[in-house]
Amino acid sequence: MLLTQVSTLLLNKEKHILMTLLQYTTVSKQLEQLHRLASVHITGAKRTAPTAALEIITGIVPLAVHIKREAMAACFCLKANFQ
Repeated sequence: MLLTQVSTLLLNKEKHILMTLLQYTTVSKQLEQLHRLASVHITGAKRTAPTAALEIITGIVPLAVHIKREAMAACFCLKANFQ
């Protein structure tokens, strides 16, 4: 009986984690699409232009790099506050 309850609890937790990851992936893709769309409109380029080329032309930092940079900055701030 206890094993069944524990396994049900674990399955629910795994399902919740999976749904959270799927939502994050969806939001991440939507942000990347919006980032690309802004780059296309800024440059006046065609839809088929490579995203990396548009980012170089506009000088916009790629979204993944920006997110990692902000995460590292927050980590350093937290580390500095605890020392």
